[in-house]
Formats: sequence, C-alpha cells, structure tokens
Amino acid sequence: MKRLTVTQKVEALNNALQHYSFPEKYFIQQADGRIGHKFAIASKPEERSLHIHTSYMTYEEMNSFFIGYSQATRNPLK
Repeated sequence: MKRLTVTQKVEALNNALQHYSFPEKYFIQQADGRIGHKFAIASKPEERSLHIHTSYMTYEEMNSFFIGYSQATRNPLK
C-alpha cells in the first residue's frame, strides 16, 4: 500500500469536504510541526483571522469524523 504525502492527505480531506457538501468557506488546516501531521476543519471569516472548528486529528481520525458526519446527516435523531 502506498503512503500518502501530507500534501496528498490535505487534498484528499479537502475533497471530502466538497463531497459532504460543506460550504465553500471551510477548508482543511494543517497543524504546525510541533504536534505532528494533524488536520482540522477551519474557516477564514476575515482576512487576518483563522477559526478552527474541530480538534486537530490525524488523517485516519479525520476520515472517521467524515464517516460519522455522513451517518449523522443521513439518519438524524428524532
């Protein structure tokens, strides 16, 4: 199995945002090197600000988040 580079992971996660119909203002933000290769969903409402909307997660955790998001939107609780 081929390992993905960090750039490929960011691209794949951004594609997942589009697939699950997140508004265009959201994007994947990579964490700085201090905590390793982790990613979060973020938006940039103003030119100089950055809002992080999720915790930083590994690539695998972020994929699990999207699976859970998909299940929750298809089968909402009553």
